[in-house]
Amino acid sequence: MKTKIAIACDDLGFETKEALKHYLIEEKNAEIVYDPVKVPEDGVNTFAVLADEMAETIQRDKCRLGIYICGTGIGFTCQINKHWGIRAVAVTNPYSAKRARLSNNTQVIGLGCRVNGLE
Repeated sequence: MKTKIAIACDDLGFETKEALKHYLIEEKNAEIVYDPVKVPEDGVNTFAVLADEMAETIQRDKCRLGIYICGTGIGFTCQINKHWGIRAVAVTNPYSAKRARLSNNTQVIGLGCRVNGLE
């Protein structure tokens, strides 16, 4: 069974989002169910709207996990955590991401393309 994932980004995170999306689909057999940013310009000044839409996607059980990529991952994380039942954290390394999921049942991670490498 494929893991269903919501993924979004701002204009800064577009290139990283596309690479991560390709990896998730090709290497991890994931299904991307929410991906509203098709070109970098779609992500300009929209993090609050994207956070609200991603939260709704998770709350309506269309998927269980979400990833957002921007400069730091912090602003998006603050916005999406306003939604009932959503737990999100900005992460800077794989260990923190894994522990956030295993220890705290975090559904959404925010990645910063200015603080995280593509690897």
